[in-house]
Amino acid sequence: DGSKYFVSCWNSNEVRVYDGVTDALLDIIPVGNSPGIMALSSGQGRLFVSCMNDTSTFAATQGQRGAVNVVNVQTHQRIKSIYTGFQPYGISLDEATGYAVVANRNTDPSGPTQHHPSLCAGRNGNITLIDLNSLNLVSGFKSEVSIDPISVSVKN
Repeated sequence: DGSKYFVSCWNSNEVRVYDGVTDALLDIIPVGNSPGIMALSSGQGRLFVSCMNDTSTFAATQGQRGAVNVVNVQTHQRIKSIYTGFQPYGISLDEATGYAVVANRNTDPSGPTQHHPSLCAGRNGNITLIDLNSLNLVSGFKSEVSIDPISVSVKN
């Protein structure tokens, strides 16, 4: 509604909330390491924040890096952190079908090896889905794509 806006702060691992009229700082929300891309679910009042290099939320020793954090835009509280795949970055919401679509980059050499070798140098990324109602990863859906997918867009 324009009453506030959110800014992801990569180096301080937080999302800052500002007043939409006065630009005054309203709140600071701690999230995982390296918050980047955000997507707003206006229908559910949730902000999805990709934290590409997060190793604090999920154990990096298990080969996991990154998380998508879900924030309540009214209370400014983090609702949940979801492991969507190695180094999540781009997020797009399809509220008509009830999914958040996440592009997982997989650019770090410690990331998972690709199922299908790429003709380009590097590791393939993948696309995963989050169910907007349950806030769980959609089981069984993982689409491998070419190297380093940065963003994703959904056509409604």
